[in-house]
Amino acid sequence: MIRAMRARFWILSAAAMAAIIAFAPLAGRDSPGPTTASAGPSAAVAGVRSPTRPHRSPQRLANEFVRHLETTHVQAPSGWAWRSVIQAPHLQTDRDVGASGIGVALLQHYQRTRDRAALTAARRAGDWLLSVAERDSGGLRWPDFVDSRTRRSDSHFTSFDDGTPGIADFLWQLGQATRDARYRRAAVSGMDWIVSQAEPAPGATPGEPSVRWRYYDDADDYRTGMGEGSAGIINSLVTFAARTGDERYLHTAIAGAVHLEHRMTPDGAMPEHAGRSGTNTGFLSGAAGDAYMFLALYRHTSDRRWLTDATRLLDWVHRHRRRDGSWPIEPGPVDTDAHAATGMEEGAAGIGWVELQAWRVTGDRSHLARARQAADWLYRVGMRRNGGIAWPEYIGSDIVHTSLNNGAAGIGWFFLDMDKASPSLRYRAAARGAIRWIESVSRSDGRGGRLVPANRTAGRPRLVGEPSWHWGGAGVAAFLDRAAGGVADTPGMPPALPTG
Repeated sequence: MIRAMRARFWILSAAAMAAIIAFAPLAGRDSPGPTTASAGPSAAVAGVRSPTRPHRSPQRLANEFVRHLETTHVQAPSGWAWRSVIQAPHLQTDRDVGASGIGVALLQHYQRTRDRAALTAARRAGDWLLSVAERDSGGLRWPDFVDSRTRRSDSHFTSFDDGTPGIADFLWQLGQATRDARYRRAAVSGMDWIVSQAEPAPGATPGEPSVRWRYYDDADDYRTGMGEGSAGIINSLVTFAARTGDERYLHTAIAGAVHLEHRMTPDGAMPEHAGRSGTNTGFLSGAAGDAYMFLALYRHTSDRRWLTDATRLLDWVHRHRRRDGSWPIEPGPVDTDAHAATGMEEGAAGIGWVELQAWRVTGDRSHLARARQAADWLYRVGMRRNGGIAWPEYIGSDIVHTSLNNGAAGIGWFFLDMDKASPSLRYRAAARGAIRWIESVSRSDGRGGRLVPANRTAGRPRLVGEPSWHWGGAGVAAFLDRAAGGVADTPGMPPALPTG
């Protein structure tokens, strides 16, 4: 539903950007990829004196957000959980809203700082997840939430964002960081359950296995995307094939990729749901996320078939780019959503980030050029707020998110990556502006920690203190750790793909 525009959008002037560039320096700088071409600062920006530094550096802010996560857990019998605000009052297990996503943020903080308290908190999250896992079909699965010994969800998701693959990925990372084999064993058992849930897909070519997964339990709901469907499951199987050398995971991943390949239309579109014709351009549920999966499979197998599929999908997305530089979430004529979204999961930041991955994998400069187009549009539509920069969820919306999912943290992360790939004062200023705006709408929790609203709607804070990766403090902390020099590059949860 289109909301009336209530916020005035500011096209950021050179002087305004110079005021933001002066922020405390972002730590660290990766080596550039195949090219170091720069969009370059304007003379006006370069010639303006830097104003006063902000109150808090990214390092300090990250420390405070992590401190809040460490002190607001719920003590469960076997570990720690966190009470959701956006899905109150539940103790969620999953990657986007639950303990596994918060655990990933704690691990990434530990990787940057070697702060043992963060590692201990991540272990407590892992211990709780081990305690609530369920045996099924020769593996482990997780209920959506577990509020007590007698109250747990009866839904078990197969998707990366909502279910077992995302939890398994966290547990594997935790096992690597702690050298505790319990976590790795549970992770592998989770992926064994995912293999057991693969169903033969209808219309398969004889002699070429093709599989798909129900979104949850017995639901007649088959999705294709990265966050909620087959693409995210396949990507996880490829990841675990590389980690373990288990060929079952790769064979199942390829069978899933064959099914998605057969679902693509002749012009390169991917239906968002089985049996429907609606399409989506974004990372969470659309062609950009599907393309990422095919790129990862190509990177693992060197089979150019999968690169061809990724290229077809990204070309389809590019053809739907509008003259103003934006993309519709769902191009017509069926299930149309014409909104021009900005964020990682549905909008330009996620599309641009996947184009950046395609450039990293292939060295094809056309993908870097497309990533720049996404970044340049986001730069133009940024709004000056409280000395920083914020973005509406979509153009015309009065919802302005702090989060990785649809807001400043995810968009700022994309700008960090763009500045590393194609150094530009504009990109660096936009990332710093995102940090400054997040700081401006955050507040102290009175215990040495810091929290933010998940969004501001019509200027009012909503869902204050949400702890999750996608919507709350964990994702914001991960973005700040990246800005402070952290090596993890995961704005959409799957990591950046290796170069070359």
